Amino acid sequence: MEILSEKKWDNQNNIPKDIKEVTAVNSPTGSVVVGATITTTWSYTPQANAIPGTLRVIDNATKNTFLISSTINLTSQSFSWIAALPTGTYYLAINDGSSNKYSGTFIVYQAGGAAPTPAASSGPQAPSGATPPAQPQSSSTN
Repeated sequence: MEILSEKKWDNQNNIPKDIKEVTAVNSPTGSVVVGATITTTWSYTPQANAIPGTLRVIDNATKNTFLISSTINLTSQSFSWIAALPTGTYYLAINDGSSNKYSGTFIVYQAGGAAPTPAASSGPQAPSGATPPAQPQSSSTN
């Protein structure tokens, strides 16, 4: 007789907690102008009874979070949205029902200004990790 191990369940979403549908989130390349359309992509392992994903943008310095959509079709592996954000450095978080998956950082800047050069970064630290170093900001007083 085979004994099955007990699975831990996410009762809110009625799925096993060990399911990981999204395995990688790709950030926009380089810098993005405020108001630009961004297409976010991710790697996805199809699951039975998949639930919609949630896409958020997180300010790398303040950790303020902006909800982009709570009804992402994860099987599409892409979603387009408008960068209606204040200027700054950001990263993406997609939640597939098991946990957040994070992208690397990208910079949003105001149109008409010079596009900043992003500092080399392997991506943000998860919220429970150390805070990444602040990106240098140029300022002018005219």
